This record gives sequence, C-alpha cells and structure tokens, in this order.
Amino acid sequence: MFLLRRFRPRRICVFFTVVGLLLATGIVIRLDRETNEHTLIDLSGDDTERNEQFTPTVSATTDTATEAYSPKKVVVLMSLSKCGGSSVGELFNQNPDVFYFFEPLWGLEYAIKKANQENGTKDRIDDYQRLSFRLVNSGSHCNVSDDSRIFLTVYMKNTIFSGAYRSESMRKVCELAKKQLPQSESRCPINDMKVPDVIEQLCTEKSYYVVKVIRIQNIMMLRQLAFEEDVDYKIVQVIRDPRSVVTSRLKAKYASNSSIEQYTEAQVREAGHQYLCRWMFDNAKTHDTITPWLENRFATLRFEDFVANRVTTAERLYQFVGFPQHKKMLNWSNGHTQSSLQSNDPWKTLLDWDAIRLIQSDPACQKVMKLFGYVPATGKSDLSSDGWSSLMPVPANVVAIS
Repeated sequence: MFLLRRFRPRRICVFFTVVGLLLATGIVIRLDRETNEHTLIDLSGDDTERNEQFTPTVSATTDTATEAYSPKKVVVLMSLSKCGGSSVGELFNQNPDVFYFFEPLWGLEYAIKKANQENGTKDRIDDYQRLSFRLVNSGSHCNVSDDSRIFLTVYMKNTIFSGAYRSESMRKVCELAKKQLPQSESRCPINDMKVPDVIEQLCTEKSYYVVKVIRIQNIMMLRQLAFEEDVDYKIVQVIRDPRSVVTSRLKAKYASNSSIEQYTEAQVREAGHQYLCRWMFDNAKTHDTITPWLENRFATLRFEDFVANRVTTAERLYQFVGFPQHKKMLNWSNGHTQSSLQSNDPWKTLLDWDAIRLIQSDPACQKVMKLFGYVPATGKSDLSSDGWSSLMPVPANVVAIS
C-alpha cells in the first residue's frame, strides 16, 4: 500500500470512500479465447432486476484461461500534450492484435489531486515513480499489482476522463456493459472490484502491448524495463515543433474566446514552452549519446513526418517495434492520409512575432530545433514566403524514425 505524506488515516479512508461512491458498479466480463468475443457474465441469483450494486462472482475459468502466458512485445509511446502522441497511438489502437493502454497514469494523478484538494495539501505519493512504472508496465505480463488496482478503477470508471473509451478493446467491453445495465450513469458499469481483472483478461487476449503516456518526465523512469524478465521493449518518443505545440495548447485553452486573433508573448509563457523544449531535448538520443539499455530499443518520431505520410510512417514504425502490420491498421492509415496540418503551419499566423521570437530564443528550444530540423524564422518575411520551409530532414546522428 502507498502512503501519502502527512495524510491522516481517517482522511485517506474518507477519500477512497468518496471515490468508491462515485464509481458505478455493474457487471463482470469473461473473454472467450476460442471465439475472441467478449461475453457478459449474467448477474445470477434472485436479483432479477439486475441491481447495479450486486457483486457477482466470476465463473470458473476454462483450461484456456489458465494456459502459461507468453510474454508480449512491449512499446511505450512517450510524449507531451499536443505533441501528437495520441494520433500516432492510433496506429496501434486500430490493430486488433494490440492491447492499447491510453494514459494509465491519469488515475494516479487524479487520486493525488483529489486527495490534496480534500486535505488542503500539495503532497505527492512517496513512491510515485515506482507506482507509475507499475501502471505503465502492467500490460507487459498482464498483471495488475495490488497497489495499482484502485488507480486503474478510477481510470476506467471516471466520467471526467473516460480513458477506457480511447482504447478499442476497453471501449467495446464498456459498451457491452452499458447495454447490460443501461440505467447506470457510468459509461463503463463494470463492478469496481473486477476492473483490474477485466484489464488483465483483455491484455491476455492480445499478442502485443502498447502504452501511450504524457506523464513520464524522464526516460530513466523506464529503466526498470531492462531488468524485466522476458520483456522485449521499445520506447518511442513523439515530438513536434515547439511553435506548433504551443499554438495547439493555446487554441485549446482559449477555444471559447473568438476575439483572439493572435496569441501574445505573455500567453505563450502560460503554455509551458521552456519545460516542453527541455523535455524533448533531455529525452532525445543521438548515436553518440545513447546508452546500452536503449540501444536498438529507442527512437524519436517527429509528428510532422507522421502527418506528411501516415502509411510510410506506419511501415517504418512497425518495422522498428517488430510488429507485423495488420490490414485494419493499414486501412485506417490509408483512410487518414490527408494532412491535418495547414500547409503554411498554423503557428505562422496565430502567434505574433514577439511570441515566435520568445520560443525561438529560449536556449532549450534552440537546441531542440537544431537537433530535429526545425528551422527558426529570421524575420516576419519568412512567415509569408512560399519559398521558406520550417522543416528540414532529421540530422543523421539523431536516433529517429524518419
């Protein structure tokens, strides 16, 4: 169990009691390995009205459910908000052979924030890094640790985030559960105590495991992967032009304010450009600096390359991680080949010149732009010039998928 520094036991109990009351209860699922279909276990007994508070027991497992587990290939997609990690993650989410886990650390962060709000503190869990790794790594062996179960229940059931609906396999189970219990206010009315078991079962049904996270501050947090037995891991860092990231973040923040024509230097400072650039640079690797535990296991992917050619990027990405391509993933890639970025780059018109200079003059951002081929604008004339490009090929010394 984890401890919150200076937390009173009574308040901890109150917090998790509140969380428990907020989470809807419901049904248990079983996965039929032979048909590869999700099967709802009926709520048995005298509860003919299918009371949502009823906790059924899981039926006896079949022989196939107790077969020895064959280790999966594991991929960690690490990114930051508005860097394009979610879009790249769809290349795996659309593959029915992949168990795709979207932002599993959200439940942990939410629990910490909720507890701090109730107690008026700014504490973090003492062993935050250990718990974070366990949540990220839970799909490597399809085994949810005891101290991670509550966070995954919050993750799966919370209506604010609805992270389960960003994973195809989880979404289908939640939709089946909702059909079974349409009166439930929860989008995923699975019995709270059975959520970790459901995740384990879904994971076991898949050949590969991919987890997408924006809450890994430093790649060293994943160092433990090198010590995991029978885990073939790959780490992909998804990055994007910092000027584009900042613009995307500000568009989301001020979406309801239609009077803003351009974002200012002051607004850019609110978007966290300095941390963004430090994160991208500190976690990137060159062929001269890559450490042994990341050799042939790490690569950076520019979001711009993915947008420019999703099909080619998918092929190269799948080749790097060692997954066979699936026709459903290829069909999705072929259906999303049109660029979602304007040809003239939105930041050129949405950021005023002082805001652009602020980003380009930041030491960390200068390093990132040079390292990954993002070209700084030298004047306002560049922004309107058809002959000027903000993107160059990734330098050969960078460990990248390009």
